[in-house]
Amino acid sequence: MKKALKTIALLAAVCIAVFALRTMGAQVAGVLAKINIPLALLAVAGLTIYQFLNAGTWSAVFAGLGKKVPFGATARVWIESESMKWLPGGIWGYGSRVINARKLGIELPIASAALATELSITVFVWFLTALWILPTTIGHDITNSALAWIAASGVLPWIGGCVAVLSTMLIPRVRAAFGSILKRFVPQSKDVKWQPRSLFYAFFSYALLCLANGTLLWLVTLSIPGLSLPWATAIGVGGVAWLAGFFAIGVPGGIGVREAALAGLLAWHGTMEASIAAAVVFRATQVMAELIALGASLFMSWRISCNHQLPHDSAISD
Repeated sequence: MKKALKTIALLAAVCIAVFALRTMGAQVAGVLAKINIPLALLAVAGLTIYQFLNAGTWSAVFAGLGKKVPFGATARVWIESESMKWLPGGIWGYGSRVINARKLGIELPIASAALATELSITVFVWFLTALWILPTTIGHDITNSALAWIAASGVLPWIGGCVAVLSTMLIPRVRAAFGSILKRFVPQSKDVKWQPRSLFYAFFSYALLCLANGTLLWLVTLSIPGLSLPWATAIGVGGVAWLAGFFAIGVPGGIGVREAALAGLLAWHGTMEASIAAAVVFRATQVMAELIALGASLFMSWRISCNHQLPHDSAISD
């Protein structure tokens, strides 16, 4: 019964995602002739790879809690659970991730702690990413110099973030204060054994993934005429839009809210028509990448289950 309900929920989530993709396609139909299709397809390929890497980085969070789990298996569980985010309510992706962590041999308290830790790291990293929009905008009016290049490249927020993370690892008082704050937000368990190095690796991985996501957004803007967006500014714009969608409580996948924020920010760098098109196309490429990743994940899970059943089946036939 449980398996049937899970299957129905998964099919419902996929149908909603496909419907959203179809709706977006209808909205973009008027400008499809102007879009550079190879660049858009390249963005889809990049976002598909991003999806697997982002999902697998969950294993680094578990390692930070003292639990080692395989990267590939973690990625499959994350992707299949995250597909539930399209169900009404917007919380099913997170709840499914905690429940399905049992497939990795992770107990419920550890899974809850891992989810809270993951969200804390990702929101912090995306906040640093969003700050890129400030120095990149200010940097346009600064004369050429080493300081101007640093400001214009958006490096300053990342330097500050890395210093903050390193200080929690190296300075005892800061680490103790951070630990006391973390205990208030992260469910505690006697089985949790904090591993600072693994947590820093998770932070660094998510930081690189944010850069990759912003770069793919920039690639999408290049595919649409009427937009002129610097690469570093695209990083910050993507960060602000992600945060807007994340804090849109109850909105499945942050759809609509994230696109509105993205289009509004992109309008500073081109026409409103092109900005709306870019926001819709970027969401469409994300949905396509998620569906491709989900299909590949389900296929791999099916192959693995079949391989596990083969010895049992042969034993029965003997």
